[in-house]
Amino acid sequence: YDLCYTAVLTDGQALEFVPKHIIDEKMCLAAVKNCGSVLEIVLNIFKTHDVCLAAVKNNGMSLFYVPNHLKLYYMCLTAVTEYKRALEFVPKPLYHQINRIIFENQWWESIGCKPINHECIKFVSV
Repeated sequence: YDLCYTAVLTDGQALEFVPKHIIDEKMCLAAVKNCGSVLEIVLNIFKTHDVCLAAVKNNGMSLFYVPNHLKLYYMCLTAVTEYKRALEFVPKPLYHQINRIIFENQWWESIGCKPINHECIKFVSV
């Protein structure tokens, strides 16, 4: 187990070669933290909230492999923040809300501001 765990810590894609009977949630979490797209091969039993969130933090497009019952607001916002095109995998009930937030943040950034409580804070070069 330890050798396989060390391998997925170094290269998440190594999970593909780990014997199925020794894979657990801890190993899956280590793999997706290293390579979010590995979520594609993670067994559904190990696709927990923590594993899926770690995957979309690493690679927003991994949202495609997240089970629908886990595609909640924060999960989707995290994925789309990491990679805008992940918006296509956001469930319809959340799509417009997430899209609006992303659009508003892009607008603020386009005018050189960072929105804090809907006030414009200018970026300052140091």
